[in-house]
Amino acid sequence: MLNPGKYPSRKKPFSSPSRVGAVPGSFFICRAADFDEVGGFDTNLFLYYEEKDLAYRIEKDLRKEIYSLPQTTYVHLKGKSTSSSYVTKKELKISQFYSVRKNLGTLSYLVFYILNFVKFALKAPFSSKNRKHFLLLLGGVSLTGSLKHQQKLLHPSE
Repeated sequence: MLNPGKYPSRKKPFSSPSRVGAVPGSFFICRAADFDEVGGFDTNLFLYYEEKDLAYRIEKDLRKEIYSLPQTTYVHLKGKSTSSSYVTKKELKISQFYSVRKNLGTLSYLVFYILNFVKFALKAPFSSKNRKHFLLLLGGVSLTGSLKHQQKLLHPSE
């Protein structure tokens, strides 16, 4: 919305290749050398925003553009990788806030945080989901709340 020239609406159908900020992870294709050069996936992103982070680094670090190719089709079986629950929505928010801070800097992060804080503060009285998001924001949206940090590694003998 703030930069439609660089980031066109996701709802707009494309008829020709268009420069975009990122494409869905289920069909993100890049050169292996580019993937390696930017350091691959950020292991702090456990679920969600991996492809956006990767696309941002390819654009910024390698000065390459990301395109959506509408003439290309594919089938993504099942259409989603997780169930809809607060745990996964929380993970999405944690990844989103981490990615904004990492890739756009402190000032953009603060603006993003404040806008979300106001949005969820206004919606919290009317919805338990929005109350949970508001409480997440009050807690600082830390990576320590990520599912990644709740994993338990089993010893091979277990």
